Amino acid sequence: MLPRRFLKSLTVLMLACCLAPATLRPAAENTTQLCVRFATQPPAPGHGLDRPPASSVQTSERQTTVYQGTINGNVAIGLALVQDSGKQFYGWFFYRRDLKDFDIQGEAVAGQKFAFTLRQLDARGTVIGTFQLHSHSDEAHPDQAGNFFPQTLEGVWTDAEHRRTYPVALTMQHQSMVAENEPALERNAQAFYFALLQGNKKKAARHVHYPLRIYVAGEKSARNPSEFLRDYDRIFTADYLACLQQDVPHHMFHRNGQAMIAGGALWFDQRGYAITVNNCRR
Repeated sequence: MLPRRFLKSLTVLMLACCLAPATLRPAAENTTQLCVRFATQPPAPGHGLDRPPASSVQTSERQTTVYQGTINGNVAIGLALVQDSGKQFYGWFFYRRDLKDFDIQGEAVAGQKFAFTLRQLDARGTVIGTFQLHSHSDEAHPDQAGNFFPQTLEGVWTDAEHRRTYPVALTMQHQSMVAENEPALERNAQAFYFALLQGNKKKAARHVHYPLRIYVAGEKSARNPSEFLRDYDRIFTADYLACLQQDVPHHMFHRNGQAMIAGGALWFDQRGYAITVNNCRR
């Protein structure tokens, strides 16, 4: 029988091994593991062995309906709307010239079909303008949550001081589930898009997921930047680029982890790198 003093020392050693932080323990391949875990309770959710790899963690998504159109007759704008509960809405308003978002909050107008009051907020949450929008048409489309949004909206925008009022006209572009990683995705997609419009071929080549699938001008793929640059002028013609400008890579349509613009002319992967080039139709 082992002496009591020896058994006490061994127990202390085993407990110290079990409680020590993982980063302080020697690697398993370099030592004999003496620690025996007596606890049977599994790790708390999100900690320890039950945590999935980062690549498999699912981000939350929101059902978004996106409109594009004009304010004051000739200034291109966009509006992305989310219905959170009941008749409450939130979203983002942006000018196409700079793609800067302004927060939007509002609600449906009681007693009126497809009529909305939407308040535009600045960075401090102060109301700087209000949209009063409605639809003259009964044409509407349900999102995946069963909320109906009209195909067209029109009305006015009025500033907070009621000094300026401009007409607004909007047409629905798409509805889709949008993940929370959209801002990071959009930064790369916009870098590619604006590089194309500016004729910056080398910059565009840096924002491509290779092999790039190409279904324009008889091409099938570009396996690397050299092949992309070799065929660039035959793919991205003046007509093609003019067609791309009917849309912008902001609040894009999403499906199966990818995003697209211009009716599917360009598709981007989950990082925002171009992955497919299709024909562009106006």
